[in-house]
Parts: sequence; structure tokens; C-alpha cells
Amino acid sequence: MSGSLISHQYVENSPGSQEKNGSSSSQEKDDYSVNPNQKVYDMPHQLDHEVNGVKIYFAEQKPKMKWESKEESYSVQSVNGATVKSIKDKKEGDLKKLKKEFKNIQVLDSADNTKMLSDGTKLKKGESVKIKWEENIHQQDEDGKPAYDPLQINKASVKKKVWVVANCEGTSGNLSIQINENKLENGEQVYENPIKFLIGEEEKDKIEFKIDGRMVYQQEITLRPKSDDDLKKLVEKFDQRKDKNAFLYFKAEITETQNEITFPDETHEFLNKDGERLEIKYCSCCDYTVDNEGYVVGSKVTKNKIDSCNKTAMPNDVAIIVLHRTAGGKASGTLNHMKSEGYGAHFVIDYDGTIYHAISLNNKGSHMGVAQFQATKDAGWGNGNSIAIETCGYSYDKDGNKRIGAAGDKVPHDHWEEVTNEQAKSVACLLDFLITHYNLTINEVKVHEDLCSKEPLEGKTVYDAMLPYLCL
Repeated sequence: MSGSLISHQYVENSPGSQEKNGSSSSQEKDDYSVNPNQKVYDMPHQLDHEVNGVKIYFAEQKPKMKWESKEESYSVQSVNGATVKSIKDKKEGDLKKLKKEFKNIQVLDSADNTKMLSDGTKLKKGESVKIKWEENIHQQDEDGKPAYDPLQINKASVKKKVWVVANCEGTSGNLSIQINENKLENGEQVYENPIKFLIGEEEKDKIEFKIDGRMVYQQEITLRPKSDDDLKKLVEKFDQRKDKNAFLYFKAEITETQNEITFPDETHEFLNKDGERLEIKYCSCCDYTVDNEGYVVGSKVTKNKIDSCNKTAMPNDVAIIVLHRTAGGKASGTLNHMKSEGYGAHFVIDYDGTIYHAISLNNKGSHMGVAQFQATKDAGWGNGNSIAIETCGYSYDKDGNKRIGAAGDKVPHDHWEEVTNEQAKSVACLLDFLITHYNLTINEVKVHEDLCSKEPLEGKTVYDAMLPYLCL
């Protein structure tokens, strides 16, 4: 029997269905028409006498969203009145500050909700209108909790949390799943199969589900052994590999059922073909932490606290991380400038990949500048809710000369110094940690020139260089 969904006509509890031979078409027709308990299936379904392991994969949880209509009343407060366009612009700005995804903002006559007002309509102080829009909201499940859909992933890093998702058809039995490493062309395994991981704080080497008629089973795990000694040994094995990675797949068994058990193939393996396995990487950023002063502690990170830049606490939750270039040479010059001027970025990354942490994560940097685009202002982004990373590198003119100081400012920018591999890896490590630390996504990593009036490709050169090394 196939391991895929079954699509055919099946009659349950039908006497005719129990006969292998000698059953006429008329007899089958009678059975369909007279049996009060019959169930006819003529679309993909699961059979009550079969347990079918269909698919197992690694995933992250993606919020389940839906568009919902919203509306509110608005009264003009300005003595000069307001146009409909200004009211829509204000609402758009408010929604962006709240990080809402929205569309179709409309202003309607308060006396007639079907009458949409044109942008040029002028309203007097005290006049009221109704504002309508659509907002993409996070759906809730049956228990009133935020609902999520599993999104399959193909890479992760040591110590990260991931979800194991199983699609299994059936109404009885136990599904047991182990995670193994395929060493491929490597001489030795990084892991001992089956690998060990955490469910909560408990170390396990298999995931077990009670099959109860659901189609989807999910379990969050942490990709690390429980003891720090075992983790250290694991890291040492990763370090011996050139690419510091390993590839994982699943092995599954179904037990404690009297029903027929089927799998896609006789190996009972999932994700064990080229291009399917989960690539798990180890990087030094896996061990990053934050000390009690708000400074990152970890490989290649040097605490370089600059008192003159650590005077103002971060007033808001961090919303974005901004990538910059120093337009100068080694990090020492940028750090000295920050010390003398009293402003700058939280981190400065030198050519050799050393990460200098100058401004505490608890404090506000000064890096966005005054020439911010209107879209940046509308989104509510600024120094008070952002972390800044400067990567050392010169700006060059079209003749390949470095643009240095006041004289350099008079010469048009042409291109940026190439980001070194060491810098790219360090930026990726730092971003991997900060994104997790602040519960952000790669979408919240911004480049300076997209936020303010700056030289083209300032942050984009850094973003493009680091992206291949990012472990998210």
C-alpha cells in the first residue's frame, strides 16, 4: 500500500466490502443503499484501519495572520481644519509606529458610512469622520492563544530552538522519532546517533507522540545536550570540520497499534536525501551572552566602554538594527573619535573581525543623523529604538583615492572598500545573536542609506557580505 494519501471509494462496515470474490455490482449497490452505518470516501482521507507516517520535518513557527476590517471615529482638532489626505497620513503614521501591517485607509462621511471622502475634501474644526482600514492581525486558536503555522526550515545552529513536525494519519498507536546525523563524506560523526537534545530542561534522544486522530503533531526542542561538558565536546568536534556543520535527518517507528502501518519507503527515514537534510552549524555566536552592564560577552568581542557615549538610557524597545560603514581606517580611529565627540554606534568591527562593544545595549547610541527620510520618521525609527553596527572601511572616489577628512568630503563618492571575510563573519555572528536576543527577524536589519541621506550602498555592502554566513 502506498505511503501517500489514499484516494478511492471505500465502504466501511459493508458486507460486500468483506468479500474478495463473488460479489456482484448489484449486491455492492444494495450494500451502499441499505447499510445505515456506511461511510463513503471519494477524496483523500485517512482510514481507521491504517496508520500512515506521511511527513516529518524541522520547522519554525510562523504567526497565522488574517486581514480584519477596523474603524474608528475621528474629530478634527486643529483650528485651521484638516484635509482628508492629512487625516489619512496621520493614521498611516500612527499605524507604522505601532508596527502594524495595513492597507486601504479610507475616510468616510460620519453621517453616511457608504460615502467615501476625496483626499482634497477640507474639514472644519470639530467636524467628525469615520476612518476605516484593513489590518493584518495575528489569529487566535480555540483556546484564545496566538495561532501559528509550522514553516519548514533547512538550517539551524547549535543551541537554537526548533520544532519537529510530523504529519501522521491514523487513530491509534505511538509515533517515535529519532534524529540522526548523516556524516556524508566526513571521516567521523560529530554526533553520536541518535543525537541528544532538550525538551524543556530534560535531555531526550527521541520524540514520542500518541496518535489520536490528529493530522499534525508538533514538539519544540533545543539542539544541544543537557550538560555543558557534553556541549563542549560537541563544539570541539564541530571545530574539527572545515565548514563547522553537520546534516541531520529523522528515523521513525510506529508501535502499539493493531492497524496496518505504512511509511513512504521501507527505510522509515525522512529528510535523508541530498538537499533535504537539516544543516546545523556551530559558530562562536552560539555562546554569546550579555553581562550585567549590557555588554556582549563572547568570542572576538572586546568590551571597549566609552563613558562619553554611555550617558542616555535606551528609552524604547529595540525595533531595528542598523548597518553602517565608518568611512575610515582601523577601529582605533573610530573609537577615539567616539570618545572625543561623545557619540557613535554600539559596535565597531575591525578588519580582522574583532568586535569592539563601545555603548551598552542598555543605552542609546547616536548614529542615525538628522537627514532622516520621511518614511523612517513615519515608522518611528531612530536612535531611541535601534542598535548600530559600524564596519570599518573607506569610501573611495572614482580614481580609487580614499575620501578622508574635509578634503575628501568635497570629492564625490564612487565605491566602498571591500568587506573582509573576517568582518562578514563577525557581523553575521553579532546579528545572529542580537536578532535572537531582541526577538527580531532579518527583516528588522536595516542599512543606513535606506533610513537617511547617505552615500549609496554604505550598509548594503556589509549586508550582502555577511548574509552567506548568517545562521538564522
